[in-house]
Amino acid sequence: MEEEERDRGAVVQLQLRKQKRRMHPAFQEEDDDDDDSDDHHGADTGSLLTKRAHTTAICLEDTEAKAKRLTSEGVTLAVDGKYGHAIGRWNEAIALEPTPERLEMKAQALMEMYQYFPAIQAAEEALRLRPEWPAALLTLGRAQLNFGELLLAEATLVKAIAILARSSHTGDKQDPASNDSNATTTDEGGEQRRQAQDDLWFVQELIQRKRSQGLEPHDRRPHQPPKPPP
Repeated sequence: MEEEERDRGAVVQLQLRKQKRRMHPAFQEEDDDDDDSDDHHGADTGSLLTKRAHTTAICLEDTEAKAKRLTSEGVTLAVDGKYGHAIGRWNEAIALEPTPERLEMKAQALMEMYQYFPAIQAAEEALRLRPEWPAALLTLGRAQLNFGELLLAEATLVKAIAILARSSHTGDKQDPASNDSNATTTDEGGEQRRQAQDDLWFVQELIQRKRSQGLEPHDRRPHQPPKPPP
């Protein structure tokens, strides 16, 4: 079909050229002016397309810069204890450019506000974007612990410790291509491993305590969120 269209276009162009050759000399100069106008129109069209492409590139850069600015503002607000405002900034940044780092920070802020189930959701979303990230696993495990999901918290923390141990043996950094300031280094990985081991010990203590009382730990359902402390 495309070849037939090109053939038809070639025939039409050829016919127009033949018509121009048959045109009266008095109109020849006017026709040449029309050709020049067409050339200028083609140049203007190309310039317009170039401008549009440049504008699109600028918009993309502005979006990335805005997301970084909102993230930085959220960090400042969180340091000041204004977690709700920080989450608002991070939500805007996530809407522009979702990253696991922003989602993990959001999960931490939600835990500070005793919103443990939303924190679980944010941490799980971070892990969907960056699977087996120890920092997000540690945050998820803590959110599950505070939400009352002891068995899930235990499994999450065990997984985090295993990944951190494997990383320490290989001497690799977690995601070395990451440009984020909280990318895991070897020293940070060791500290995270100690924290995860402490949390795991605490979770297992709670599980054993419940079982010693004849109670089997069970994971809380999403529609039964715990009440925040007074």
